Amino acid sequence: MWGRFAGSTETVLNHDLHAVENHGIDGLIENLKAMRDDLTVRPADFAGNSLGARFYPVLYLMTRTMSAQDWGDWTPLSAHRFGRLSGLQVHHSFPKAQLYKAKYPRGEVNAVANFCFLTQGTNLNITSSPPAVYMPGIAAGQPGALESQWVPTDPELWKIEN
Repeated sequence: MWGRFAGSTETVLNHDLHAVENHGIDGLIENLKAMRDDLTVRPADFAGNSLGARFYPVLYLMTRTMSAQDWGDWTPLSAHRFGRLSGLQVHHSFPKAQLYKAKYPRGEVNAVANFCFLTQGTNLNITSSPPAVYMPGIAAGQPGALESQWVPTDPELWKIEN
């Protein structure tokens, strides 16, 4: 998520594997700290936007491994979903058109913090509804579903202007 493998992937990976082989996980952590003073995630780490943002794969990985819930059928969005309309799609929690209309810049519209993952069917059902309209139903219908995708539960934060 910090671009560690953006350069010579094989060299860095071999260095990391050697560290794990000789010093266990502590050796790997030391390699990571050598690149970055510490492993603290900071607000600036989320500065990128779009699907190319470095933290986008982390969000996807967390969604799939931490059992984030779909907002339509409430099932976990795991790697074990099968069937028609079950593939994951990126959903902008705040619809792009509404944010552009409210004069938000492209970087904020496509910020990783505005992404969540839903099944195709749920994404089609929500379409471009504003979060102040659709999120109360999700919060009431399945407590914990919004939190499972790291969405604040304060309804004031579901308004476009906020």
